[in-house]
Amino acid sequence: MSADPQRKWGILLASGDNGEPLEGAVSACASALDQGAIPFLYLLHDGTRHVHHPALQRMRARGLRLYCCSFNARRRGIETDDAAIYCGLGILADILASVDR
Repeated sequence: MSADPQRKWGILLASGDNGEPLEGAVSACASALDQGAIPFLYLLHDGTRHVHHPALQRMRARGLRLYCCSFNARRRGIETDDAAIYCGLGILADILASVDR
């Protein structure tokens, strides 16, 4: 008998505001990790401004899969580095197709 595969949560953050949208994304990622799920957070549009947010970077060490739209990051002057996986919308489509929630 094989073990159940780990559940995957997909979360999209497109707002650059530091208020409710960011707090909601951080909370959802933390909740997924606490429940033993794997959170996939994709930063899009102004959400790319949060790629270096300390809470997100700390959660990466716990298993958060952090993706950042490379096109939107470049348009906002954000240099690609090892803070996230910089990619395009094709990866977002793959994430959406593979998550459980």
